[in-house]
Amino acid sequence: MAPWTSDFDVTSKVISIRCTGSNVTCNVHEDLLEQLSASAPFSAAKKDGAIWELDLPHDGFKHFAHWLYQGELDVRGDDREKTMLELISAHEVGRKMCCVRFQDLVIDGIIDNLRDIYNDVWLGMFLSQWLQEFPSGSLGRQLLLDWLMYSETNSIRIIDGSGNGNSSAYSTLTATGDSDFVKTFARQILLVLGKTDFAQMADDEDTSIMTILGFMNKQAEGGFEKLGEQAWKRNLCEYHHHTKLRQPCYKAE
Repeated sequence: MAPWTSDFDVTSKVISIRCTGSNVTCNVHEDLLEQLSASAPFSAAKKDGAIWELDLPHDGFKHFAHWLYQGELDVRGDDREKTMLELISAHEVGRKMCCVRFQDLVIDGIIDNLRDIYNDVWLGMFLSQWLQEFPSGSLGRQLLLDWLMYSETNSIRIIDGSGNGNSSAYSTLTATGDSDFVKTFARQILLVLGKTDFAQMADDEDTSIMTILGFMNKQAEGGFEKLGEQAWKRNLCEYHHHTKLRQPCYKAE
C-alpha cells in the first residue's frame, strides 16, 4: 500500500507528537501535519513549540504515524493480545481523524490477527474495548459477531446456555453488560440457521440473556456447519467503511 501522501516538504520542521497518558513521542514533519490540521484532534492540539499534545491514544497513533510514511501498520512481534488492543486503538485514531483509508487498513489488520482462532480467555482481553469502539450497527460490531459465528473452533458449542453459566465464554459475553450485543449474536445465529420464528425471542426485552443463550445453544446443536464460509473470505471489503461512502478501496490506489 502507498503512503498517505508523498507530497510534503521533507525539509520542514519535525514535530514531536505526545498523546494523552503517554510520555513517548512520535516524530512527524510539520508540513505533513498541516495537511491534517482540519481534523478535530489536530485543531484541538496543545502546541508548545516543537511538541504537540493530542487527545488520542498513543498505541493507536503510532500506527497512524507509521502509516503516513510507510503505508502500512507498525505490527511487530507475536503478542496477538497486545496487537489486537493496539489495532482497536488505531481504529479509534482513524475514526477521530476521519481517515477512511486508514480505518479500512486497520480493519484488515484486525481480521488478519483474528484468523480462525477462538479462545474465550483471549476474547475477554479485548472484548470490552471492541464493543466500546464499535457500537451497535457498525461494521466492526458485525465483524465481531461474524467471527464468533464462523470461527472454526465453534464458539457456539463453548457457550454454556444451560443456565449454569459455568463456561468462561458464557461469562465473558454476559460480563460485558451489553445485552444488545449478546441478543444480536443469538438472533443472528438463529436467523442463519433458519429459525426465523425463534429469533424473535432475542428482540423481546422481557427475555433474559441466559434464556436466549440456552435456546440458541439448543437450536444450533449440530447445525453450525451450515453457516458456510466466512464473510471476509467471500468479500475482502465486507467490513470496509469505504463501501458505505461509495469510495474506492485503499487496495486499489
